[in-house]
Amino acid sequence: MATGRRTRSKGDLPLKASPNSAKMAPRKSAEKPGAASSGGSSGSLSGDDRKQRVERELLQTFRRFLMSPGQMLCFAGPDLAHYRDALARLTDRGLLVAESFPGGYSLTHAGFNVMRVEEAAS
Repeated sequence: MATGRRTRSKGDLPLKASPNSAKMAPRKSAEKPGAASSGGSSGSLSGDDRKQRVERELLQTFRRFLMSPGQMLCFAGPDLAHYRDALARLTDRGLLVAESFPGGYSLTHAGFNVMRVEEAAS
């Protein structure tokens, strides 16, 4: 019995994504995860400064994609590895929610407000 779903064969093009589908974070450039993006050497930053810089960078990624609370942003490969600790810290602080989809995270209302404050500060 047919269910009305269209099955894809090998030669089919990918189906068009819906406007509510998850967004994929872009891959980082050739910059190594521990390197400072402000031009200074990463050795000049303390551990806490480095953590805060990565957290700000992560929130900027959500802002770049115009994410609002509840919208999922997916991280994969090198981005997921680079942001893993920051994602865990922001999740523990209640600013992000880890989704059931692997690498998927969404902003909470508190996280959205922090992202907006960071935007105004920069």
